[in-house]
Formats: sequence, structure tokens, C-alpha cells
Amino acid sequence: MSFTEINCTYVEEFWEYLDPRNPLKKNFPLDVCENILYRGQSDADWRLIPSAMREFIKNGNFQNFNNYKVCIKNEFEDLKKYIGDFSFRKDMPEGLPTIDLETFFESEKLNDIFRDSSRKIIWPSGEYLPFSAVVQHRGISTSLLDWSKHPFIAAFFAAISHIRQDHRLANTKKLAVWIYVSKPIINNRIKIHNPLSSEKNFNAQFGEFSSIVQFIDNPDSFNFDTIDTLCDETNLFKLTMDKNSAPMLLKYCHHHFIDHGSLYPADGERITKKIADKKHWTNILKKERPISLFIDPSLDAMDTL
Repeated sequence: MSFTEINCTYVEEFWEYLDPRNPLKKNFPLDVCENILYRGQSDADWRLIPSAMREFIKNGNFQNFNNYKVCIKNEFEDLKKYIGDFSFRKDMPEGLPTIDLETFFESEKLNDIFRDSSRKIIWPSGEYLPFSAVVQHRGISTSLLDWSKHPFIAAFFAAISHIRQDHRLANTKKLAVWIYVSKPIINNRIKIHNPLSSEKNFNAQFGEFSSIVQFIDNPDSFNFDTIDTLCDETNLFKLTMDKNSAPMLLKYCHHHFIDHGSLYPADGERITKKIADKKHWTNILKKERPISLFIDPSLDAMDTL
């Protein structure tokens, strides 16, 4: 793995690195014209591994190629069940291509994925990508990884689980925002997708997806690549900060109108969840009564979105 890690002591410092109005600050070599994506993660130790693969990853990698094939098969079958369900077919989002379910999900299609003469695995492939992107935002595990074009939205997702008492984060020490500078000319194995514009939540989150073209040099010693194994210190950065700063980080997000209400317009309970979240982080901040020597940099940017 190769990337630049920047550990921030204060929320103000963390926020300054993310501020899109000043992308050339300190020693952060970002060109304002470059395509920059952001991903918030509740635990800074988590790697950039898609949800469909996490169950089979051991010590940071697959034990063998067969486990990887099982992951894709499971993902393919989950996609088939979801897309073929009557409720989904009845209210299918606009923009998805018309398909014949029997042909689209025949077993031979799955086998074709592993028969590329160049030993490349491209999944999700073009015809399946729009459907994988839709189910990714509906709780189904896929080989896609979520990113946002807006840095403060990534900060929200890095912080929010820490005030919702997620038991998985009990031993977590730091949260993180990954920053990926997309340079296809340097590495064309990393694919960035924005396949469907009719999904309200996806649009509200300025979302994009990434996928990785895998190479099978030797099935017995298969190396599963992720963005953090393919990038270097010039186009992948990880900002980290103590998880106890999450409430203050959410306060900054609130000043930019970034909350559950604005990021999940398709959620019927979005306002209720927004109010509950604010109550949580407000109560935590009241108890902590933090003293800061810095000016809150979020207060003068109410119109960021």
C-alpha cells in the first residue's frame, strides 16, 4: 500500500485540508483542475475494500482465486434476486436499460467473466454496472466503492456512525477521509463511474463509484488489488483524526447544510433522523465543553453546497 497519510490534531485543521476553496494549502499537492473524489470511513484502519469482498479478505488479501470467484458469484446471484423481484421491476428507477432477465442472468454470462484471454476480470462489466450501482445504494453488497465529489459530505459519513453508537466502532481510535486524485493516464485499472442520474440520494451525495480491473497472473497466488494498492503518494491521501472529534465535525457539516435530511431526500424519515443526529452531537458537545484556540472555519461558508 502506498499513499500519503496526514494526521490532524484539531477539527479546524482537518476541515482546512478538505476546504475546496483552498486546495493548495500547506504541502497538499492538489491541482484545483484535477478530478478529486472523497470517501469518509468511520475507522481509519479500514482499507478501501468493496463490501462484496470484505467477508473473504484475510490479512488484507484473498487466500486464493477461488474465494474471489465465490464473491463474484454471490454478488451476481444477489443482483439477480434483487433485479428480478416483482417490487423492483414494478418501480424500477428511470434510466436503467431494458433487459431480458432470463438472458441477462443466465449462468453462462457469469462464466464468461472468467474467460478473458488477457486474464483480466472486469466486474461489474458495462451492462451490469447500472444495476449494481442502484442496488449498492439499497443495501446490497457489490464490487463498487462509494465516493463523493464533495469533501464535506465525506466528512459527514466519516463522523456520523460515531454518534449513533455503532458497536463495530467500540475499539476504533481514528476516523478518516480518503482523497483520491483520479489520473486515468497513470493507472487505467481504476474505473470511475456515474451510471445513473435519476437516483435522488446518489445525486444529493454528489456520488460516484469506483471499480478495479483485476489481473489473474497466477490463480494459486492471486493478489486482489484495491485503490490503496494501485495508487501512490501523489494521488491518494488519507486524512485522519481522533474519533472523539466526530461531534464537532458534524457541527461543521451542519453549518453547510450537510446532514441526513439533505443527503437522503428519498428517505421518508430523513427529517426525524436529522433532528435525532443533531440532538446527539449537541448533547455530546455540551458535556465536553471544548475550548478551542481556533476560529471555526465552517461559519463563513454557509453557501458551500
